[in-house]
Amino acid sequence: IPVVMINRDANLPGADVVVSDNAAGAAHAARMLAQAGARRVAFVGPRNASYSANARAAAFVEALRRHGDTARAASVRIQDTPSDTYACGVEAARDLLSGDTVPDGVFCSSDLLALGLIDTARQQFGLRVPEDLRVIGFDDIPAAAFDGYALTTLRQDTQGLANAAVDMLAERMQAFAGASRTRVVPVTCVVRHSCAGRPA
Repeated sequence: IPVVMINRDANLPGADVVVSDNAAGAAHAARMLAQAGARRVAFVGPRNASYSANARAAAFVEALRRHGDTARAASVRIQDTPSDTYACGVEAARDLLSGDTVPDGVFCSSDLLALGLIDTARQQFGLRVPEDLRVIGFDDIPAAAFDGYALTTLRQDTQGLANAAVDMLAERMQAFAGASRTRVVPVTCVVRHSCAGRPA
């Protein structure tokens, strides 16, 4: 039976894979946080439970290192979460923001995590976004554009993912034999207010 997986690890022999460009998205996030002046950065996501989150975390650290930002790359705090829900973002914020070294820039593997983190940072820790804490998400869900969040994020091309999956499935049905293939779909950087530099 031909199989195409979307945003999953290419670990099923004979199955094709369509993924968002996690590496490019994470590189955008690393660059934006650095340009916004973040010095203590963190990554939040279900790295152990999600292929996408793990890929984004690894690419985020690598992007910092590749751009010569070895200090940030070496000190990135990785906050693993059970899932990528709003509630997990709340818990991650409590862990990240209650210590002695509080990050001033966070890249979340999903928008829901970012929204939970933003609400908790404001309501429980009195932090301002983006003046005290810069936040970037991934997905571009409708709530990311709400005025209360104005979340800077990486937009997944869901239609492009679906189209690529259908195309690869049709091709595989015509020629079933052959090695697994992976197709990468670009993401788009959506700049809003949650990741801006400190006012001069």
